[in-house]
Amino acid sequence: MKLKKAIIFVCAGIIYTIILNISRFLLPDLFTLINMIKTTHVLSFLTGLSILVFGWYFIHEL
Repeated sequence: MKLKKAIIFVCAGIIYTIILNISRFLLPDLFTLINMIKTTHVLSFLTGLSILVFGWYFIHEL
């Protein structure tokens, strides 16, 4: 049961990251290119880190 939750969290994190990256590139008017790249990299890093934390937590709660 908890393994399914961990998989759901990982998939949601990946989808969230993809949507964020796509939205950043589809709305270039809101950001300059440099700020867009910096923001995207920071958000991707934080999202990836949160995916690892959630996955680690649920796997070790089994």
